Amino acid sequence: MKSENVIREDDDRRYRMGFLFWLFWRKVRSFRIVAFAYLSIFALSMLGLFFEYVLPGLNSVLAASLETPWGVVTSLFMHAGPVHLATNMIGLALYLFYFVFTNLYHSKAEIWRRTVFVSLLVFGVAVFSNSLWIFLYPGDKAIGSSGLVYAFIGAAFGFALTNIVVFAVSGSVEAEDFQTIMKFLPENRARRFLLVFYAVSYFLNGVFLVNFLLFFLYFPEQFLNVGPEVNGFVHALSFYAGFAAASFYSLTELVRLGRR
Repeated sequence: MKSENVIREDDDRRYRMGFLFWLFWRKVRSFRIVAFAYLSIFALSMLGLFFEYVLPGLNSVLAASLETPWGVVTSLFMHAGPVHLATNMIGLALYLFYFVFTNLYHSKAEIWRRTVFVSLLVFGVAVFSNSLWIFLYPGDKAIGSSGLVYAFIGAAFGFALTNIVVFAVSGSVEAEDFQTIMKFLPENRARRFLLVFYAVSYFLNGVFLVNFLLFFLYFPEQFLNVGPEVNGFVHALSFYAGFAAASFYSLTELVRLGRR
């Protein structure tokens, strides 16, 4: 039989694991707006694919082109088959995962602001990219969510690049988390936990940045998916616009924090 000390240690370990899971889930829930945006894109894209099979030729009517200007919006949810749809949705889900895990250490209020900003940004950038494209290439048509995907990739990269700097000047982030953790753990253990939590956040940002930069710098054509019947212009423009907007957001946040 286990001694009372061993039993207490086991109970304490389970308690800590349960608390870590609770804190993790509490943070992840703050990203629900961007998760809802992803589910909305996925649902509308599935409907678009279904109706294309029911009404052949619908893609041409809803494509982005100078003849169908409404397509700058509707084309985002139309795809040239299941493979095209799956590729876009998997890519968007992958970078949604990166966005969540590289921004976990921010306060709940800041996470909320970032998710609202990103959710609006990716739609705005994708529509802008499609609008510019149909004027530059009036004879072509385009469909697909890739403008949304690359805008989100650019935003995720921009935030990951500036996260460490933003956190370094933000005492409120640590204060909020520390007050929450202090309700469950002694002060010395709470501080140790925060150190581990932030170290993991830095590590995730670093891994994302290194892998992304290597892929982007050494294989730019593969990253932008340049090829026949692929709208590389919208891919590139959406990525750079998303990156610039996220970087600008971070700079304004640094100014705001510096004025405290």
